[in-house]
Amino acid sequence: MALGAFTSIYLAKAGLHPLLAIPAAGVLVSGIGLVFGLPSRRLKELYLLISTLAAQFFFDWFLRTEQMAWFTGGAYAKYVPPLNLEPLDLSYGYPLYVTVAVIATVHFLALANLSRSYIGRALKAVREET
Repeated sequence: MALGAFTSIYLAKAGLHPLLAIPAAGVLVSGIGLVFGLPSRRLKELYLLISTLAAQFFFDWFLRTEQMAWFTGGAYAKYVPPLNLEPLDLSYGYPLYVTVAVIATVHFLALANLSRSYIGRALKAVREET
């Protein structure tokens, strides 16, 4: 999650609108996850867990090194101004709460519909395959 957050901050500071920077960071980080995930695809049970934890610890260590201070801000971290959509000030309070609640509800409904679709049933079949 830290890699995606720092990537979205970096893209937003580079001039990309924050609402475009967040999904773009998700795509970039998915590619990095794919690099770590492809070698792990044949692992099962405990070994998959170990490889996942190793990737997490690697990125945690990597983002804390001095060479990555330009990206993460180092010990002082990165300052990010609050997300501001012109009619809404999402820096605090009720508008932020309502916005997060609406986004969470939309995602929940989308996942509920996905689980009932053909793709959702296929994902369940893959999960339950032993």
